[in-house]
Amino acid sequence: MNWRAGETAYDDHVVAADTLSGLWADLFERHAHRTAQRYKGGRNARSLVPGSLPEVPAGTYGDVSYEELGELVRTLGRGIRSVGMEPGDRVAIFAPTRMEWALTDLAITCAGGIVTTVYDNATPNLVEHQIEDAGAIGVVVGGTDEFDRVRNVETDLGLSFTASMDEVDDPDCISLEALCERGREADDDVWPTVVAPDDVATIVYTSGTTGTPAGVALTHRNLCANIGQIRRRFAPRPDCPADLPRIDHDTVALSFLPLAHILERTAGHYSVLAAGGTIAYAESVETIRNDLQLVRPTTIVGVPRVYERFDEAMRRDARNSAVRSRLLEWAIAIGERHRTTAEPGPSLDAKRRLADRLVGRRVRAALGGRIELLICGGSRLDPSLCARYHALGLPLIEGYGLTETAPVVTVNPVEAPIVGSIGPPVHGVEVAIDTDAVDVDDAGAAGELLVRGANVAAAYWNREEPITDADADGWFHTGDLVRERPGGYFEFVERADELIVLSTGQKVAPRPIEATCRGEALVRNCLVMGTDEKFVSALIVPDGSVAVERGLVDTPTAAADAPAVQAAIEDVIAVVNRNLEPDERIKAFRLVNEPFTVKNGLQTPTLKKKRRAVADRYATEVAAIYRG
Repeated sequence: MNWRAGETAYDDHVVAADTLSGLWADLFERHAHRTAQRYKGGRNARSLVPGSLPEVPAGTYGDVSYEELGELVRTLGRGIRSVGMEPGDRVAIFAPTRMEWALTDLAITCAGGIVTTVYDNATPNLVEHQIEDAGAIGVVVGGTDEFDRVRNVETDLGLSFTASMDEVDDPDCISLEALCERGREADDDVWPTVVAPDDVATIVYTSGTTGTPAGVALTHRNLCANIGQIRRRFAPRPDCPADLPRIDHDTVALSFLPLAHILERTAGHYSVLAAGGTIAYAESVETIRNDLQLVRPTTIVGVPRVYERFDEAMRRDARNSAVRSRLLEWAIAIGERHRTTAEPGPSLDAKRRLADRLVGRRVRAALGGRIELLICGGSRLDPSLCARYHALGLPLIEGYGLTETAPVVTVNPVEAPIVGSIGPPVHGVEVAIDTDAVDVDDAGAAGELLVRGANVAAAYWNREEPITDADADGWFHTGDLVRERPGGYFEFVERADELIVLSTGQKVAPRPIEATCRGEALVRNCLVMGTDEKFVSALIVPDGSVAVERGLVDTPTAAADAPAVQAAIEDVIAVVNRNLEPDERIKAFRLVNEPFTVKNGLQTPTLKKKRRAVADRYATEVAAIYRG
């Protein structure tokens, strides 16, 4: 049986679920004595410690079983109902990723509420918009910082309650532990609250790369359908070889992406919990390297920037020794030859084993030593970066999705991943390519991706326009350009509204060029431009730390103005241009100092650059390129 037939035939309690509350209630009993969550001691001022959770020493992890998690969810859900939440009410979660985020999410859902999300690094205007737009009756914040940002918004949000995961010294804020105490005292036996599959389960706001974020109203059916689709692709199915990496009850995932983002919520959390696996929470982005050693995860869900940073750290460590640097490049070359050779033969097999013993194991040890599966989504992954991971024995599996699709539409199967592709559609998702909807030169090769399936949301919250096109047989127009590859796999090309159209009429997709540029450690950020101009250009933020390491400058802040850095970037661009068509090549660029970040408004909370904002910020530099 091949993997496609195995997916079609597969069925279990996860695939059959149609409401989240029903699924969680079942799993709390089914996996009662397995570890569901791991939380790090010494973090912040958790209100649940030591009342509802045991206190653990700083720098170590404590465990929560599925049975214990179920009891916490039941108790907290009752407590939230006691302060005014009724079935169908919206409650916002405004906090960084941590075990209490997931606990609160499950508790609100099982109590019949609707979870609405706010990114923890959101600007004040965004905080106000997302709470007000959803009509949230309450907010659960991470701690004092988030509480102050909610309290200081200009609009009266009309909240019935504000609760906090950490202790907050303010009488207007109730702690999660106080809610649990109320829940333990409540005379409330209705758990989980009965909901219908088509009831809204959560409102998740899009990243807002081109404007005000829209709230996507995802139903229980949408989310359960996608959890089931992911389950079919990654479950330990009867047709799978025993040594094939899977997501099952032995899976240990390290969570650090924003839980306000549907990728981490569905793929990084719901799918792991549905399999009876364990989720450990990184203390912060800054402590990930240490947390990897403590947790030793088997699975990570990340966006391309996460894997770029791992790769940069690996290469930076290797640069400390000329021998180690050459050895790393040799091992990658051997691994790639072995991966792409149909019949490697004894000699190449032996070289591959040697390369793995000398380099591969060391690299995997830096990620904890037990990694079986790396999953990537959120934006386009550089194929050469993906190939390097595979060459070092780290299966990096790329997929594609959107908030409106809950989110997974396509993802590579572990049995047959294709580097540079976003994989084939998951089971139950229909796709089509509309070559007439987007004006592209090679209409037979690329077009807009259309999607249809039970995972596709029907509506945006508080907006009149539907998500699916009722006049076109219910297709969702993604606005993304793709190409179909042999075997039903797909390749992401570009967002249709980000396609550069030169004054010559030539169309250029900027993201693949940007991804290739970022593959060079000296390039921190890159924005490719050229709409209505004669040629393609770029704004590049050099990595000052790398420039210092290479002896190009004395201080990181001097990188953008240093002639040596300018010359080095020219060499990078020359290499990038070799593999591009003439009209795609970067003919001119400018170096700028300020990185693209969420804080300065040049990046979304999901680490996607805001193209218009970057171009506006650097209008003088852009003018110098084209008018200078």
